[in-house]
Amino acid sequence: MRMFWRDVKAQEEKLEAMETGPSKENVLENEKSALEEDVKKFHAMIEQLEGHMMAMEKGLETMVAEKEMICVENEELKNRVEDQANNARDAERMKREVLTLERDIENQRNRWEEKAWTSTLQLGMTTRIWRS
Repeated sequence: MRMFWRDVKAQEEKLEAMETGPSKENVLENEKSALEEDVKKFHAMIEQLEGHMMAMEKGLETMVAEKEMICVENEELKNRVEDQANNARDAERMKREVLTLERDIENQRNRWEEKAWTSTLQLGMTTRIWRS
């Protein structure tokens, strides 16, 4: 009989809990409210993410346009550098030519000086001969 009374007592406790606790309907309504609130939060998050995504897409478009401009500018700079490389080579060649010309001028000047000395010496000798 003890078991019987235990079962009865357990059933009475369940009944009391059902009578004093929230009803199943209230529990379900509370759950429904919580779920509806979660759905609202979810929709708000989706809207926020869509706005963020649109901003990111605009930023990406801006970055792509900047990249294209930078590529064009880089290409122009490459062409300038290539032109300057040729100009630098030309400048080196011109420097060598100038040095060669300066050397030729110096050599020619030295020859003229030698001729002048030779002419002066010859002139001096002829005048001595005439004087004597």
